[in-house]
Amino acid sequence: YESMGWAVGYLLAGAVAVYSNIFLLSGLIFLACFAMSLKLPPVASSRMRTSLLPFAVIKKNADIYVPFLLRDTGAYCAWTFFPLYLIGLGADSVWVGILYFMNNGTQFLMKQYADGYDYGRLFTVGLLSSAVAFYSYNIPATYLQVIPVQLLVAFAWTTLSVGAMGLLTERNQEKATVIGLFSSTRGFAQILAPLIGGVITQYWGFRALMVFSGSITAAGFAIRLASEKKAAFRRLPSASA
Repeated sequence: YESMGWAVGYLLAGAVAVYSNIFLLSGLIFLACFAMSLKLPPVASSRMRTSLLPFAVIKKNADIYVPFLLRDTGAYCAWTFFPLYLIGLGADSVWVGILYFMNNGTQFLMKQYADGYDYGRLFTVGLLSSAVAFYSYNIPATYLQVIPVQLLVAFAWTTLSVGAMGLLTERNQEKATVIGLFSSTRGFAQILAPLIGGVITQYWGFRALMVFSGSITAAGFAIRLASEKKAAFRRLPSASA
């Protein structure tokens, strides 16, 4: 439902298209969410002691966090300047919102069916398809040609996010910790990406930015393949003999 929230938000933003009204609408929605949260029932849960800086947990799951950090850095490099890219292709504010909606709305539909698959395979496929999607943004000549790429991005994020969170919760007892670190990884990417993306876009343009995003994601995919190969080797009987 996070994806559906983003999808509706983008569509509303594109329809309103006046910044003061967008901020007012966002504030009212947050206020309504706060009011609803006051009525949430308490949830019983067990607590686990973890260190303030859980380096052991990070090291154990580095094969997920590192590729994901590279991919999300590439993604946020792109999303920081994505509306300008669409406007450059002829889109108006409404179409910018619609194109964002296509991505997140499709994610919502796909995520309903993604949970039954192998999490490791989903994560790997998500990295590969993300790299292909970022490179593909260099192809469109008009904003309508961006639609297939948006659908590919939706598939990429669906497989990537479901696979990553599934792997993290499946292999770790410290579920809140690993998901918190997952969110922190996203936050760190959001810090790095605008600066990197700004420099690349300023001097080499948006298409060069997409090449960078695709390449850094492909590097994450290569790291993931190497870690899978290493893990498979360790499982061989001869490796443990």
